[in-house]
Amino acid sequence: MDLLMPLIKVPGIGYSYSKRLELLNLFTLQDLVNHYPFRYDDFSLVSSAMEAQIGEKVTLQGEIWSIKNVYTRYGKTLTQGVFNDGTSPISLTWFNSPWITKQINTGDRLQISGKLTKYKSKLSIISPTWERVGANVSHLPGGKNLVPVYPETYGVSSKWLTLKITC
Repeated sequence: MDLLMPLIKVPGIGYSYSKRLELLNLFTLQDLVNHYPFRYDDFSLVSSAMEAQIGEKVTLQGEIWSIKNVYTRYGKTLTQGVFNDGTSPISLTWFNSPWITKQINTGDRLQISGKLTKYKSKLSIISPTWERVGANVSHLPGGKNLVPVYPETYGVSSKWLTLKITC
């Protein structure tokens, strides 16, 4: 493959994604390959909710008990889920991400990471990052322990970029 090929001609990217990638100054295949992450999230240290301290960034493995979209009177969407790592239920909340309910289902085994907080006397994580447990979602060495976080734009997430760059 030619590294100077425009992204619009790369299979799996097409016109709409190439326009989104232009917002990140990515125009050619070479630009995409040289688009480096600005940090890595470390999912290797898995703990339990009972061991974690409030305000600490934690990585937990467990099961989704429920997940749903709630619409506010201002037209915004809250995606709310209940996650259990075997020690305690934890409330998960994502803002303006209704598509998450199509990717995560009740009963799914996930590994989540985020800052543990307490809201209304319940453990909570706001906008956690997540990966499926046991599924080959990303092709990272070491069993997805280090997950790259790239500069993003609307419609182009770090997960999407990881899949395109590692293919």
